[in-house]
Amino acid sequence: LESDYFGRIEPRLSIIRNVNNQVLFVYQGSHAVFEDMTDSECEENASQTKIIIYTYKDSYPRGMAVTLSVKCPEMFTLSCMNKN
Repeated sequence: LESDYFGRIEPRLSIIRNVNNQVLFVYQGSHAVFEDMTDSECEENASQTKIIIYTYKDSYPRGMAVTLSVKCPEMFTLSCMNKN
């Protein structure tokens, strides 16, 4: 029995904007929405606008898995699901 390697790469912090230049803002324990925000408003709300992006790799050559999280004050991970 042999397991493949699965590990987390160092996280990156990023502010995510849509094509309308709106910032992804995460309400505490609730949901994420895109809102109009200035750069100073992003800094004032850094815990809710700076997304922590973790990338995971394994021993098979395929696409990498990622998680998008924020820490405000607890760690919240955003998830996506397919909609029909």
